[in-house]
Amino acid sequence: LASGGFDSALKLWALPALDGTCVADGSPGASPRVMRNCLGHTGPIVSCLGTVADEHVLSTAFDGTLRCWSWAGVPVRTYEEAHVGHACGLAQDEATGTVYTGGDDGHLSAWDLRVGGRVASSSATHTIDGAVWSVAVSGNLLAAGATTGALTLWDLRH
Repeated sequence: LASGGFDSALKLWALPALDGTCVADGSPGASPRVMRNCLGHTGPIVSCLGTVADEHVLSTAFDGTLRCWSWAGVPVRTYEEAHVGHACGLAQDEATGTVYTGGDDGHLSAWDLRVGGRVASSSATHTIDGAVWSVAVSGNLLAAGATTGALTLWDLRH
């Protein structure tokens, strides 16, 4: 499990199993505990998620970056200036592995982590009305929720 917060640290947690042992290492303990503090963001972390193949954990933050970490807590890659202002929303398309981020700049960006960069941005077509703080993928549908209450939808098949 991963979590982020206003301390700018991405925390990787060990969770208890039903038998009272730790899922991560089998040690006794019925309470979740922080196993790793991943440091690198310079602003509060807004979103985090484990990748589809569960190889990495991703995070977006007020520092405008998208960061990729190993589950061992090692920084893998930082995408500087992912957004102008805060990088907020974060989602991944399970079918393709494409990662989507939203930001205060009113843009939605698509990332291919295998090639190491941004592959598309909504700025090429239009700006979303408001800061994009929520991003979700469901089947072939990509949704971006903005601070203005606007919801923008895309069909990922096109």
